[in-house]
Amino acid sequence: MRITAVLSVVAIAIAIAPGVSATTFVLASTEDLLKRSEAVIVGRVDAIRGVDDGTTLHTHIDVQVEDIAKGQVGTTVTVVEPGGSVGHRGRWIHGAPTFFVGEHVVLFLHRKATGELETTFLGMGKFRVVSSSSGTAFAVRNLADVRTLAAAGGRLVAAATVTTHRLEDLLAEVRQRASTAESSGWAPAAAYATSPPGSQFETHFTFASMPVARWFQPDTGEALIYRTSTAADAALGPDDSAAAVREALAAWSSPPCTTLRLFSEGTAPPGSFNMCDGVTEITFDDPFDEIDDPINCSGILAVGGFCTDTSTAASFSGLTAYRITEGDVMVNNGFGGCPFWNEVDLAELLTHEVGHSIGLGHSSEDPNESDPSLRNATMYYAAHFDGRGAQIMSDDIAAVCTLYPAGEAGSVSFRRFAIVSEADSPSTTDRLVVEGTLQLTTDAFHPQSDTLIIDLRTGGSSVYRLAVSPNQWRMNPSGTRLRYRRGTGLATTILTVSARPAGALRFRLVATGLDLAAARVEPLFISLALGSASVSHVMPELRESGRARVYP
Repeated sequence: MRITAVLSVVAIAIAIAPGVSATTFVLASTEDLLKRSEAVIVGRVDAIRGVDDGTTLHTHIDVQVEDIAKGQVGTTVTVVEPGGSVGHRGRWIHGAPTFFVGEHVVLFLHRKATGELETTFLGMGKFRVVSSSSGTAFAVRNLADVRTLAAAGGRLVAAATVTTHRLEDLLAEVRQRASTAESSGWAPAAAYATSPPGSQFETHFTFASMPVARWFQPDTGEALIYRTSTAADAALGPDDSAAAVREALAAWSSPPCTTLRLFSEGTAPPGSFNMCDGVTEITFDDPFDEIDDPINCSGILAVGGFCTDTSTAASFSGLTAYRITEGDVMVNNGFGGCPFWNEVDLAELLTHEVGHSIGLGHSSEDPNESDPSLRNATMYYAAHFDGRGAQIMSDDIAAVCTLYPAGEAGSVSFRRFAIVSEADSPSTTDRLVVEGTLQLTTDAFHPQSDTLIIDLRTGGSSVYRLAVSPNQWRMNPSGTRLRYRRGTGLATTILTVSARPAGALRFRLVATGLDLAAARVEPLFISLALGSASVSHVMPELRESGRARVYP
């Protein structure tokens, strides 16, 4: 379970941590990417600056051009990407590419409706040039922090997130295809002679380290209102579009262990996605032409972002986060004729996307994820599109209840907590011992249907996580004692749970063969999730005792 301060471009862990992007791409082929691009260049990033015009936030990236594979540009181009930060104002648009001054890049570029240049399909249009030890240059695109899908057999499946070409092969393919295509006929692009008003020079432009953020209104019982634009999805129509929105908002409001309540206030004329106007909105069909249209059922499926003020922060459950002031989701147009586009899958898409808008990231970004609770989560990085629609799973419930705890789900007390490190031994010889009692005020534990999740973290990093699914328990004949054991390599985990009266569960966890070096940082935060209940606890300061850090 990971909670992260991220909204999305549609994306599908829970971590109270920065570092997880939120975007859904339907991967475009090089040919389709090229068809949407008016220019393809090789160059180096010369300058980066954030621009705030009082309403929208953009980032301008100046690139010194070294080679032109398609189109006509000057010796310097200025690429304008959505989002960025100036002072304490931030607008986080996920799926936008990352840059740093001096970076060697290949860029597929197109002109926006405003006349400015932007990478084609956001992060899909940017490659980094790297050299091997033999000196061979490669163009590498890494989309590991976004939800990357591919169309296959009429449905969407997870796609490879890293693409690598020999630089000379990629440029040769671009030149060959461009020479047989119609001339783009656009004018050379000039760099800005002076910085636009509101510019703030940066050395990096990245959404990989956004601030930890959440909504704080639910803590005082206030609901979050999402406005839906009057323009519904053109293919599905207003009824199915509105139903998908309602179902997605209701899914995150349903667990009894969370204070979160999300509602749609009905329809209203859409606002620009790029504006920080204080309105949280779900928009369909890209009404202001702010993202690229798809091609051959590939491209940007949807885009999301949030606005925040990093000058103020607040605490919850002993942790600190910035306040989200606005969240936006926009579903692209042009996918109506694709075989995977229907109301049920739209409901799953919006449920995932709304999860980002409340501060959740991916349950996992591992295509080979072995933990079924992470892989089955609606917040898994790859869409399931298995007919679930607007449904959240055990890890999703644990996530939202940890980030927005209701407080009445129960409590946890500890008799013993110890992190033991062997002196002069590898870090993977650490041992974790946790003994305590989980007192639930909701329904009792149902081992045949409930997943038990124990998550230990420090700051924004997960230190240890265990998820035990219903079919993994061994039960005594009377059904009062459960045991879970798992061994992988040098690591062994043993968890015993005893049912106590009045919904209390006594548990003992012993895990060996771990690397718990990160747990030396205070404070430690532990959460236990069981079915629809979740309890979070900030551990008191641990005392040093020989080779161990212990409580009490």
